[in-house]
Amino acid sequence: LIENHHITMVYADNSFLGNANLKRGDFIVSYNSALDHIRDAINNAGIDTSLINTYDRNKAYITSVTQVKDIKPGSVYYVAVQSLLENWGINAPFTKAALLNANSLFYENELYDILRVTLGFEYGYGEPGKVAVKRYRFAIILDNAINLKLKQIEVFASEKKAKDNAEKARVDSIVKQIEQSRRDSISKEIEMRKAEAERKETEARKKLEDNK
Repeated sequence: LIENHHITMVYADNSFLGNANLKRGDFIVSYNSALDHIRDAINNAGIDTSLINTYDRNKAYITSVTQVKDIKPGSVYYVAVQSLLENWGINAPFTKAALLNANSLFYENELYDILRVTLGFEYGYGEPGKVAVKRYRFAIILDNAINLKLKQIEVFASEKKAKDNAEKARVDSIVKQIEQSRRDSISKEIEMRKAEAERKETEARKKLEDNK
């Protein structure tokens, strides 16, 4: 996650604490950096950013960081919260009371629900329970979700490239046909003018001979 995708996964002192429970604030920071990485991959591939299927903004009960009651400017979570709400339109990690509760536990069912809706990442068989997520497990799940989405982006990019190449070949073919038609038309015009000049020259010679 850190070396391949540049995801924020450690604390300020560079500790990971894999066996600790995942806190909601820590999830927000890592998740936002993951979305940024995926968006960069989508932009670099030149494909539609709707590949990230964010929640319907029209149904959002929070749309601005200023509405979150327990987040203030300067908070370590402020930028990530602002990005999720204002750039992505994702308010699922926040309570209906407009609270982040940064230090409270984050549960497995919430994690999978958000990853499913935003990245299309499915849990598999059964349903995840309301079990506190360990940080090491979150890292594994997030890595799998990102890799799956990046593979999807690669497939879409390959399909787009193939379509673009096919369209370019079609346009090039039309341009060549037009150019060939233009050259043929010019050649025909030259031949007609040449024939006309030869006809006039023949007539002129005939008149000269008749005058003699």
